[in-house]
Amino acid sequence: MRARLLAPLLIPLLLVGSACTRKRIGDVASSADECETGTTVVAGRCTKYCAKQWDCPVGFDCGLATPSEAKASCYKAVYDNTIMGGFGTDCSTVSAEPGVGNPCSMAASPCAKGYGCHATVQCDPNAYCTRACKSDAECPPTMFCGQDDGSIPAAGADGGVADGGAATPGACWKRSECDDCGTDDQCPAELRCVADPAGRGHCLKACKDDTDCPQPQGGAGLFMACQPDPAGRGKFCQPGNKYCVGPSPLGAIMGNGQVCSGCRTGASNDCAMGLHCIQDKFSTERFCTADCTATFSNGKFSADTCPMGSYCYATKKSGTSVSGYCVGDPTHKSNTCYP
Repeated sequence: MRARLLAPLLIPLLLVGSACTRKRIGDVASSADECETGTTVVAGRCTKYCAKQWDCPVGFDCGLATPSEAKASCYKAVYDNTIMGGFGTDCSTVSAEPGVGNPCSMAASPCAKGYGCHATVQCDPNAYCTRACKSDAECPPTMFCGQDDGSIPAAGADGGVADGGAATPGACWKRSECDDCGTDDQCPAELRCVADPAGRGHCLKACKDDTDCPQPQGGAGLFMACQPDPAGRGKFCQPGNKYCVGPSPLGAIMGNGQVCSGCRTGASNDCAMGLHCIQDKFSTERFCTADCTATFSNGKFSADTCPMGSYCYATKKSGTSVSGYCVGDPTHKSNTCYP
């Protein structure tokens, strides 16, 4: 009789107990039902969507848990941002030219053990310390795990970041214009996270008119134009077709990552197989392209191997034979996809 009276009282206690055992943010889960109320599952873990870093618990960052995610969520931070000489430390005084290795000076590297100096040129004033990574979660929110371009020294060198003396497969790079983002505070202070027509966020610069954006060279058209933010936050410098990556601005070329599709430094998967990313050193326009050959005779080009709708921009010539890479200019004269 006593057991029958206690049974109804035990039911709510059991329910309360089961609610208390729900998984917390960061725990492995296959369904949101396993997680605490108000949370969801992203990349196989309990989490919640976020708009700012402070939306997440201590020890978690707000951003894209994986490059394929469309919305920012809280994910476990697995990097140490307290080390002196760590991420972002100025190393311009010792910066070396990538692939050459001649340092700016013989001074001791300011980079901590396990870190290397990332630079684009010798004595690069914007050079900074960083280290190897396998995913964005191993980098601070304002950095992403990008393809190492050879600027990070191998193990054994000053601040080397690779184990066993091998070149690193990836390194944490500072986010810059057109890099992926999930929130504004993942971008540099002067940029904001703006969605493209497909809903993918990219760091972009606010503007009043086209003159605030990177300017073309040699009479080419604007490759970055001052255009309204779909969210109504004003105007931002955006690629002419509004896509930092993905579709090509050339109407005859279909698919993502094709000739003249936008691409970003350090993002190895922006261009389709067989294509590569280049950047004009004067205008800073970046796009996917393919090597090409053509014949130039009597002032005319023929036998152009570029896909229909793109044109071979010659960088070498031997007799009537030319070689180079594909661009969007039908005159073959300008290194641009926006003639």
